[in-house]
Amino acid sequence: MHALRRSLALSSRQAFLPTRVAIVPLALSQTRHFRRPEQTSFEDPERRGLYYHLVGATTNKELSSYAVSFLEEPPRNVSSPTILGILPAVSSEGEESQEAGLHDFQPNSKFLDILHDSIKVSLERDTDETIRAEAQQRGSGWMHVIDSRNVPALNRTGDADDIIGTVRVEDGKVIPSTYERMPSYRICTSDGLTTLSDGLASTLVGKLLETHRHERLEP
Repeated sequence: MHALRRSLALSSRQAFLPTRVAIVPLALSQTRHFRRPEQTSFEDPERRGLYYHLVGATTNKELSSYAVSFLEEPPRNVSSPTILGILPAVSSEGEESQEAGLHDFQPNSKFLDILHDSIKVSLERDTDETIRAEAQQRGSGWMHVIDSRNVPALNRTGDADDIIGTVRVEDGKVIPSTYERMPSYRICTSDGLTTLSDGLASTLVGKLLETHRHERLEP
């Protein structure tokens, strides 16, 4: 468990931000690795609200993986759009003692659809104070929706990997219908996984729960 805390812990800058749903970086260097506990589903020991669900063969270490999710209940299957991605239980490097790390994380492209849909809903409902304040400051023009894992300096453009989307602002107010996703955005970077401000995060989790309930009702 000690190794798990080291490999999954956020940096001290992100670790205790109560207004964010922060997703931990899965080993930020080649020397830190993910070590499996005995449970098939468990919450991250350093981050409440982030869960790992064992999928695949539990008797063969090389065939086992973890579905990384914001939801406490396991996904219906590994293709579910509710999961951020898959973390193999063993590194792709093939070393017998090598546990999986950040370089082995496999992002789920279907998750992006829910992410962008939830941002659109949040913009329509005006639920995010950070975006509201930035829009008022900008006045008019196009505004980026930035991942909070790597916020750019004032008056600087964020990295392409961290720009989730863009939206038009007029007279200090966001025009939700103009929201466009940024194709270059990545779920996982060296700064960690998707990290959203409070209003965006709450809407995302609600969308994930809604999708999970619908999946459970399917035959």
